[in-house]
Amino acid sequence: MVLAGFVGGSVSGCDGCAPQAFNVAVSAPPGAGDDVRLARQSETSIVRIDFPGGRNPRILMAYNDTSGGVARLPDGGLDFVGIGSIDGYAHSDDDGATWVRHPQINPADYPAASIDVLQGDPWLATAREVVLYTSLCHSTLGQGNKVCAFRSLDGGDSFDIGMLVSDNGSSHDGPKVAMAVDASEAMVIWNHGIVPPNGVGSWRQNEPRYSVLRNLNAAGVAPDLILPSAHIVPEFAESAASYPPTGQTCPIAGTTDYDTYAHPVVVAGHGPGTYYVALGSSYFPRLAVPRDDVQLNPDCTVFRTEAYRTTNSGVTWQRVASFVRSPQARNLNVYPPGHPSTGLAGTKPALSIVHNTSEGDVLLIVDTLAGSAAGSRSDVVVQYRLSNADTCQGSVLDGCARGQLFRSSIPLDDFKIPQYDPAQGRVVPTSLLSRRPGGFVQQPAIFAGAIDRDDPRVGIYWYSQPWGDQSINAPPGVTREEFVTWTTVEGLFSTDWGQTYGALRNVAVPSAIPSVYAQGQGVGLVFAPCAFISPQGRVAFGDYNGGAFLSSSPGAPGRWDLRAVAGWADSREGCNMDPIFAVHQHVFAGVFR
Repeated sequence: MVLAGFVGGSVSGCDGCAPQAFNVAVSAPPGAGDDVRLARQSETSIVRIDFPGGRNPRILMAYNDTSGGVARLPDGGLDFVGIGSIDGYAHSDDDGATWVRHPQINPADYPAASIDVLQGDPWLATAREVVLYTSLCHSTLGQGNKVCAFRSLDGGDSFDIGMLVSDNGSSHDGPKVAMAVDASEAMVIWNHGIVPPNGVGSWRQNEPRYSVLRNLNAAGVAPDLILPSAHIVPEFAESAASYPPTGQTCPIAGTTDYDTYAHPVVVAGHGPGTYYVALGSSYFPRLAVPRDDVQLNPDCTVFRTEAYRTTNSGVTWQRVASFVRSPQARNLNVYPPGHPSTGLAGTKPALSIVHNTSEGDVLLIVDTLAGSAAGSRSDVVVQYRLSNADTCQGSVLDGCARGQLFRSSIPLDDFKIPQYDPAQGRVVPTSLLSRRPGGFVQQPAIFAGAIDRDDPRVGIYWYSQPWGDQSINAPPGVTREEFVTWTTVEGLFSTDWGQTYGALRNVAVPSAIPSVYAQGQGVGLVFAPCAFISPQGRVAFGDYNGGAFLSSSPGAPGRWDLRAVAGWADSREGCNMDPIFAVHQHVFAGVFR
């Protein structure tokens, strides 16, 4: 289920005071019919909508919602039925205490858009009551996934315009959207799937593509769509000495190719026409005749997390940060032999932005890395912080990161990335939390306060499986196979623009809807993923989540307003044995206030 939750401290109390937490069922509330409760909801995006005239802000949450929109075929595949949409959403006008669940967006309401199916992967952006809802869709104009956008001028009460915003080429995935602070324009970005002709000449499967929407707030008029002919091309700037990776025998022939292995995510900067994109790129040799031992061998690939900047609405781009990921980063989906499916869908960088007068735009990139402790896997959450991202200039290899990408003052985990030497200006990420031995963490989400003012608030949360390594003994009455998949949600906050973070918070906590799983163990509420319960292991919690602060005003030192909402897919009510539909995997909101 999708749960909504808030993480933070009270605006009326000190920053270190223990907050009061609660969780609320958003996508499948108590009393909902079986058409909702026997469906699956996941993958949240959340925005706060600030209305004029002193009206309380609205929290709008988008999520995948299969209720009434899909059916299972005899061969185990999916077919779209009913309205043919899994683009769900809900809103709260009382700081997350209660939620209004809306029917899915219906493609039939937008006949001019030539959309026949809405396929989920939602993402939201807002400014000045204008809302854009982007998702994957299928068009009658061509094959493959496309990207659609739906506009609201009334804070999400209705969506008056729907339109295709991607090209009509290959299959797309993972759309994201960001809107300028004055609602003058927005940028939509996605993973553009590429199929090499006859598989010869390139092994590249994905690259980042984008479009720009302008004239967003004219009632009854579709926004202007700009599809640039150019796209973001990751730059391979490794030296011959660093590629191929040390100790590997990987041939280099011709040029080097790349694949966007982690979906791009976009945020809007403080200045006009300024956007930032973070993504994961892998670099490998391009061969005239593809060879699986090279192009499908991760030991012959350099993995980098990168960020790009445009100050002219996507006409040109500059790489502002690029750093080698740990070799273990690609192994976040590799578990000990015999380990059950965890329900965690992999790792993708998350991106947010803060702004202050002394540092300008500050990029905050959050990722997860697989480490080891005492012979068992122990993941870490890391943050890269790039100040003056709007004005910095740097080297081709590191972008602006050289000398400007700072570590958090939070103590480092024992696991460190050896590829970078701070004394030489190389980048070293920081652990936000010393992980428990054997713990798995994935899918971090990061959100920040207002970009149009000096707002120091940042929130991060993630899925955690604290006992993920099988070497850890299970408590009495629980099988080890189930125990290692027990999942919770954790988070923490910063009130200095992401330089330091406060105490770890339990985001998933007991609610009016009880969990069928044993509680205690000191980590809040836990639930077992439906991927573990399902015999085919095809149900995961999703690829990403979102969050937002409840107030546009940050408060003041000693009285920071850290009330916030976080949403995630949650299976605390248990799962059935259907490999496609997971009973009671819904969206919850978790709240500290």
